[in-house]
Parts: sequence; C-alpha cells; structure tokens
Amino acid sequence: AVKGNLSYYPSGEAIGSDSERHPEGALVKIGTDTYKISPAGKQLVRNANILKSWNWSTAKAVAANSADIASTTLEAVKYRDGSLLKSPAGTLYIMSNGTLRLFSSMSSFTAFGYKSSNVINVTDAEILYYSVGAGL
Repeated sequence: AVKGNLSYYPSGEAIGSDSERHPEGALVKIGTDTYKISPAGKQLVRNANILKSWNWSTAKAVAANSADIASTTLEAVKYRDGSLLKSPAGTLYIMSNGTLRLFSSMSSFTAFGYKSSNVINVTDAEILYYSVGAGL
C-alpha cells in the first residue's frame, strides 16, 4: 500500500454495493477491452499507448460489473494533452486540447525543448481519430 496523507481529500459517497458502477476514474475490463469510468458512462481506452500517456496500467484495471457494462459508452479516451506523437511517416505532433498540433520541422520540435525519447509512435489509423489544429 502507498502511504500518504489523505486528510487533504474530502470524503466521497460510500460505496453501497457491488451492483453500483465503479467510481469515476476506475479502470475496468470488459472482455479484452479496458474502459475508464466517467461520470456519465464509460470510455474505451483504445490501446496501451493511450494508457501510457496517462501513466495508467492495465494492471490497475478490475473486472467490470453489470452496472459498468450497462452504462453509456462515451467518446474514447484520447491521448493526454502534452503527449508527443509520431506517425509512421515521421510526422511529429503534440496533443493539445484534444487536437493534434503538427511540428513544422525537427528544429521546431527541439526549439520547444522536446526530446525524441519522449515520443510515442502511433499508427496512421490512430492519427485519423483526431483533428489536426494549427502547426507549431
């Protein structure tokens, strides 16, 4: 167990039974898919790279219950803002407000202080899930 001072956090509602949805932020498994529980439903986490961008792990996911499964499926979880992504063609992007922003060149990328070691390689199909905003 992780030790810490929990006095900074307000107490939430008690969890009354296992027939309630898991609390907001929980990761649950439905079959082989991982979902994040949100206030209005559940959000699919499409792949391990998205989990990594949020510093989440499937090791923390628990089996979904019937209330989780019955909840509304919402828009899938996106890469965390600030995630650096690279397409198969070598195009570099940063996620900003749920939108991809294209780096015009490698010198632009490094001028912002970013490092190649922090880039997540993604597929062309993943890029298509997002709109592309103004370049950098």
